[in-house]
Amino acid sequence: MKNIILLGFFILSNLMLAQDETEFLNSDDIKQIYQEQELIKKKSGTYFGLGTGMSIMRLIQAQEPEPFAPPTPYDPIVFTLQTGVQSFFTKNVGVRGFLALDMFGDEANYELKKIPYKSFFMMLSLGLDAIIEFALTQKNRHFLGFYAGAGVGGVIYGDNRSYSGLKNLYISGGFIVQGGIELTLAIRHRISLGIKITPIQKDILAPFIEQTDFLGSLMYSYLF
Repeated sequence: MKNIILLGFFILSNLMLAQDETEFLNSDDIKQIYQEQELIKKKSGTYFGLGTGMSIMRLIQAQEPEPFAPPTPYDPIVFTLQTGVQSFFTKNVGVRGFLALDMFGDEANYELKKIPYKSFFMMLSLGLDAIIEFALTQKNRHFLGFYAGAGVGGVIYGDNRSYSGLKNLYISGGFIVQGGIELTLAIRHRISLGIKITPIQKDILAPFIEQTDFLGSLMYSYLF
């Protein structure tokens, strides 16, 4: 009889524990934690982006060519390719590594003018962004936020005038910084409006081409 009572007590205790565990797993707090972890996984991964923009310094030069050189100012169209990996710690905060290539030539300019010389600019940069964004809907599919980052970059510029030939190419490297605002749609589609500062130069009296530039850009990136 004693063994039967103990067995019944054991079975009843296990049933009560199983019920408590089920209620715990079905609680709203646990559901919310699980849903946020799933969202974090969806927002993290490899991405690839394409963008276009302009050189702020060249825009100033195009509007006010004096005393800047060269005497034939054009505002070139900047093209950007960027890839990397992003990882979120919460649904609102994350980091993003980037490898970017910014390039332009005066032949492709916003004035749509044919120019009397050829030129090219390329900057390769590597760095890390911090991202802070907030959900626009209760379903957590659309976000609005901002980013700020830093890294290192290398610049090369050449033309068939003052910087012609391998010996006369302008080559520079150093720290770069960037930042902007971002709109994320359906988690995977990200539209960024930002600005990137080319390797910072200390010589403010350097030729115009060799000064620190500000590259504004509008970029679309897709998260795989």
